[in-house]
Amino acid sequence: ASMEEITATANKLGELAEDLKQSLMNKQKIKITKKIRKS
Repeated sequence: ASMEEITATANKLGELAEDLKQSLMNKQKIKITKKIRKS
């Protein structure tokens, strides 16, 4: 693989990691708001 291909793949993985982080954070926020509503 060329350096350009490696860089492109790394950038895609970085974007996917960011998406995963955002969705995990959103799930945690939803859990927290559910707990608050229950109490």
